Amino acid sequence: MLARGHFPSPVRPERTIHQVPIGDVIAFASFVLGHRDGLLGERVEIASDELSGSEAASIVGRLVGRAVEVEVTVHGGPRPLFFWLERIGYGIDIDGLRRRFPTIGWHTFAEWARAQDWSIVTSSTGS
Repeated sequence: MLARGHFPSPVRPERTIHQVPIGDVIAFASFVLGHRDGLLGERVEIASDELSGSEAASIVGRLVGRAVEVEVTVHGGPRPLFFWLERIGYGIDIDGLRRRFPTIGWHTFAEWARAQDWSIVTSSTGS
């Protein structure tokens, strides 16, 4: 889809959703394992950034050097989750999370995107 200039999203382009790269999930899990006693029994929802599909598509578009438009795709997949994300979504205090766990090295979507190899998208003919 990206090679054709389409950024897939399970929600409408202007709806913000929380994001977290797998590297941040791993860093947080490692932190929890090392600080088990202080976090035992606590539920901590994590996210590194909150942005809309349009904002994400714009970031990716700048990185690949061409326009990328959001395409809402809800074909199959976890439809109840997509419905929930569209209607309710998370309410994670990202700034508070970053203050409480500063050693995690949280990444924004833009930071994550800059670290990716987009060559498969930039070298594609889009067909």
